Amino acid sequence: FCDQTISPFSEQPVTVMRVNRKATPLMINQNLTILGNVISKNLTGIYAFNPTPTINLTELVSYNKGFFNGGCGIVGDELHGIYYDASLAGWGLIWVYHYAFDIYTWDLTVEQKLLQNSNSLVALETACDPTTGKIFGEFFTADFQGMEWGEIDYATLTRTTIAPAQHTYVALGITSDGRAFGVADDGNLYQIDRTTGTETLKGSTGIRITNDKGIYYFQSGEIDPKTNEFYWAATNSEQVSTLYTVDLNDGHLTEVGQLNDINILGMTIPKPRAVEDAPESVTDVNLNFTNESRTGMVSFKAPSKTYGGAALAGNLKYTITANDEEIAKDQPMSSGATVNAPATVNKEGMYVFTITASNDKGQSPKVKVKKYIGYDVPKPVKDITFSIEEATREAKLTWTAPTEGLNRGYIGNLTYDVYRIKNSDTTLVANNITQTSFSEILPQAKLASYTYAICAVNTTQKSRLAKSNYKIFGDVFEPPYFDNFEDESSSRFYKIIDNNNDWSTWEWVNDRDKGKSFFYKFSKKNTGDDWLITPAFKLKGGKTYNVLFKASGRNSFYPERIEV
Repeated sequence: FCDQTISPFSEQPVTVMRVNRKATPLMINQNLTILGNVISKNLTGIYAFNPTPTINLTELVSYNKGFFNGGCGIVGDELHGIYYDASLAGWGLIWVYHYAFDIYTWDLTVEQKLLQNSNSLVALETACDPTTGKIFGEFFTADFQGMEWGEIDYATLTRTTIAPAQHTYVALGITSDGRAFGVADDGNLYQIDRTTGTETLKGSTGIRITNDKGIYYFQSGEIDPKTNEFYWAATNSEQVSTLYTVDLNDGHLTEVGQLNDINILGMTIPKPRAVEDAPESVTDVNLNFTNESRTGMVSFKAPSKTYGGAALAGNLKYTITANDEEIAKDQPMSSGATVNAPATVNKEGMYVFTITASNDKGQSPKVKVKKYIGYDVPKPVKDITFSIEEATREAKLTWTAPTEGLNRGYIGNLTYDVYRIKNSDTTLVANNITQTSFSEILPQAKLASYTYAICAVNTTQKSRLAKSNYKIFGDVFEPPYFDNFEDESSSRFYKIIDNNNDWSTWEWVNDRDKGKSFFYKFSKKNTGDDWLITPAFKLKGGKTYNVLFKASGRNSFYPERIEV
């Protein structure tokens, strides 16, 4: 809760008799698609629903890294939203994040953490002007100490300031003629002048929103621009969620349906994707590109009906873009025909193909399909085995080849580069080999840590390196011996015994204060019984050897005892 402080619309409105003190008929478009950021025990993400007595939620994208508690709005083909994390506000830290989703594919297109001076982009609630596309809202001031009216541009992440806000709003909407209305946390409906910020009381909703501590739960609202009906996904002070319509004249409510235990943030009503007499969208889209070829065919079936459901007549055209680059523009086609359009892209990579049909009335809804074209990046090899024959010093490797790319594209024939990592030194030991195995004789050398890394390669792409386990191999050390623990790989020479099995034991660290060292992790419950054992040394009889080392406690308040 807040600390006070797919296919949209086949639009045939139905008349529902509303029982209220005016007893007037209400025009509700029950086929209207409303988007909302849903938060509940079981659901998190962006969902679509219709304003019907039984409300069914359709998942568009499941996402839990953030939610739109800082306002949102549709810009072009993207739903943008702001998430602010105030969990560390007591320490003066408020993190602001900007997200965006493509409303056709529901791919995440923007995910960015904003700078600390982005507080003024955070809104309590926003609403979109259906005529101008401007996003109006109640925003925090830059110091997070007050609220003010403004308009935000999610493309540039800037906003204007209109005037201070007098109330805290939980639901906002803008009518087709540009008038803004909002429900405040006092339970009243107000009309807000978008030029001056003046808030005019229209009436009470009769709902108690805040509890005794002045806290209210997440909720939001939006106005259907076709009927000017104000929908409010309300959650009252007892955490009961209901979808209402709000009368813009006096604020009284009519229940549409119960929302049970869910909260809906960022309610948004997308614009119709086409006019009634424009073509319906194309269907049966296939992207046919063979192997690594960047030239292929985009096939689809032309629509036979208008967006409103009538039979299509007259000339039809289609347009295709790939990542916003035109592939075909206004090419003729027949109603209901199968179209095979040639397509070539300039370079390999992930492409979003967008296909539209058009007639003299307008353009159809977009259809977007993704495909990786060209050579894909192979996935890393897996199932690596690594062994060393001590007698012959032969190192042996095997692995399993990847069978697909990172983007499920074509990977072609693979070769492999193999790297030997000895301590911190990396050497290419095999290049462009075709087999999934490798062996070599290790040179006679002092004790060292050995690891191998393997890269899968096709004609243009390379996989991420996949590493084997490590092995310690080589001749035993002879004094004099010195180790300042600067190399993490050499820390593997040392054996660690956690004698009391409490997981509080020695580990190699790169500490800001103490530098690179072995560090014993203190246990609050158990007395330390942990050993750090050096690698073996080859010593000579009759000789005296001095062992020197440096050790220290974390600070003078906690002296330690060490045994050698």
